[in-house]
Amino acid sequence: GVRGVDLGLGKFPLDQTQVAPQLGSVAWGDDLRGCASLGCSFWEQIEGGDRGTDGQLFSREQRELLKRIFNPRLSDRRAEGEHFQPPDGDFGYMNKLRCLLNEEAEVRRQRKQHFLGKKFAVEAAGPLFPSWATDFELRSHQWKAPQQPSGNLQARPDYLIEASQLRQSLRSAAPAFERQTEEGLAFR
Repeated sequence: GVRGVDLGLGKFPLDQTQVAPQLGSVAWGDDLRGCASLGCSFWEQIEGGDRGTDGQLFSREQRELLKRIFNPRLSDRRAEGEHFQPPDGDFGYMNKLRCLLNEEAEVRRQRKQHFLGKKFAVEAAGPLFPSWATDFELRSHQWKAPQQPSGNLQARPDYLIEASQLRQSLRSAAPAFERQTEEGLAFR
């Protein structure tokens, strides 16, 4: 006979909050029922800063993790307002999110290294900068080959002596190149 999953949504009580059973310890406390209907106050909690622990649902480390997960440049979850449901606090799930955030940090490191390297070309930044690519490059995975590296960069360790004077000049100079990645990291 026919086998499968019954997707009849009429059988679920949508007016009641259901909390899944816990599998191991949760990342921010032992009881998720306190988080289930946070809505708007969740955002106040993670943006709360260091007001001490009175009234704080999350530790400083947890708030920093949640801020990284819900980076407003990458996440539109704040628009859900009072209907927002926090992520599952299961330790394993939160550990997976930490791993993903660490992978993103590694990509940012690689972007910086590539941008500061001799082979970086403004007109052909490559796959580390997909938001700077054309639709064709993204769809075909055929990245434009740089004609010549931009600016003919050369390491100048002798300028380290004059670093403070150069910083002053850089603050007042207009950048020759200025672009941002999708998460808001500026390259100039």
